[in-house]
Amino acid sequence: MKTNLSIVVMIVLCACLFSCGKPVLKKHYVKSAQNPFDLMMDRLSFEEFEQEIIKHPELINHKDPSPNIPESSRGSILSGAAILMKTNHVKMLISHGADVDEAIDWNSKYGSTNAIELLIKISREIKKQ
Repeated sequence: MKTNLSIVVMIVLCACLFSCGKPVLKKHYVKSAQNPFDLMMDRLSFEEFEQEIIKHPELINHKDPSPNIPESSRGSILSGAAILMKTNHVKMLISHGADVDEAIDWNSKYGSTNAIELLIKISREIKKQ
């Protein structure tokens, strides 16, 4: 028994010595979960994003119910586009039938006044056309 413990201790010491100052065990950090719609807007060009919305119109008013996403990030894609101040995305989503009232309610719940102003402004512009 004593010999087995000595061998284990020697192996651990050798691993520490030969790691050249680098930790043997590495820490892995997990980024906080993000709304998939925000990721979509970040990673796709505007044209690609619009094509995805046209192909999948059910996404327009969908909300992500995932418990891994913070409550404040579970709004519709229009809510997220307004928060990110993506004017072209907001215009396109409203033109394709996104629920502006829901997005305004959602953003007012979290105090996103700039997003609300953008939604109201673009909604009025589209209604005039």
